[in-house]
Amino acid sequence: MTAPSGYSVAVNMEKCKTCGKCMKACPYNALNLVEIDGKKELTYFKNLCMGCGVCQSICPHGSISLIVDPDKGVIFDVDSMVELLRKMV
Repeated sequence: MTAPSGYSVAVNMEKCKTCGKCMKACPYNALNLVEIDGKKELTYFKNLCMGCGVCQSICPHGSISLIVDPDKGVIFDVDSMVELLRKMV
């Protein structure tokens, strides 16, 4: 599902270690760790996600990707934002 921002979060749970860094860093509180069948999983609230890329840039395991909805177009350049955030961290 795509967020109103035109972006959606894709989490590779095989890479995700459920450390919670992305959840803590998200300025929109769009990410959440939940327990399903005894396993922690990362979920996101699509109505809160603004596609800023903070979660993707802070993840030490490379488990988060942002996907652009081609029908909505690019709201801003996520790659440039991620590069800027990496320089700040």
